[in-house]
Amino acid sequence: MKRIYLLIILIFICFYSHLTLAQSNRNPNLNDVLTLKINGNSYQDNLYIAFNQNATQGYDGQYDVLKLFGIYAAPQFFSIVFDTINLSINSVPYPVGNYTVQLGLQLGKDTSYTITATGADSFINFPMVLLEDTKTMSFINLIQQPIYTFNGLTSDSLKRFKVHFSNSTNIYSVYNSQIQIFTFCNTLYVNTLCDEKIQSVEITDILGRKLKDFRVNNENNFSNNLQMKPSTYLINITTNKSKYSKKIIIN
Repeated sequence: MKRIYLLIILIFICFYSHLTLAQSNRNPNLNDVLTLKINGNSYQDNLYIAFNQNATQGYDGQYDVLKLFGIYAAPQFFSIVFDTINLSINSVPYPVGNYTVQLGLQLGKDTSYTITATGADSFINFPMVLLEDTKTMSFINLIQQPIYTFNGLTSDSLKRFKVHFSNSTNIYSVYNSQIQIFTFCNTLYVNTLCDEKIQSVEITDILGRKLKDFRVNNENNFSNNLQMKPSTYLINITTNKSKYSKKIIIN
């Protein structure tokens, strides 16, 4: 029994030593580090994503920490590298352009969970950090909305969540933030932040000529890879309560 306790203590010492080392090697101004904490079923777990000029895309023993899985009932939160490596601390070299990190989430109970982000506003060269929930097809701007609550099932995909770091500011909120519009990598995302349901999404050029028209079955979220040339467009959204129009830019 003493050996088991000693092993547990050594594991924690190793983990926090790696955490301290990883954080000491990041930007001295404490920038470019994102902390994601998940709470649910009376447990919590943390993961860290850091940009470090000395790191590589793969596993770096000096900067990364492998995921140590805990008890089954607790949510297990981590990032996935090359589809085979699970990391609690994931340090990557500074990206050029937009960058996506695949997250892993393993749940032990069907219940409500909350993800809380810290440090999303510390990425100097990336003014937009988005959490993507692929199950609900929604994007959460972690700088404006650092807390996200969702219903999780043990049968959910392990790769339900992603984090996108964007050097573009193409996020729009219209009419008191009742509707949010994102354009990311030529994909359009429309999210309603209330009880409104999207019925149609129309895209025109700046002269008002219709280019695309989508019929939506009263959903809260809509996404589509537009495959359109970089330019400025107009988007017209019809919900069950109102109509909205907004100019968007596709890079």
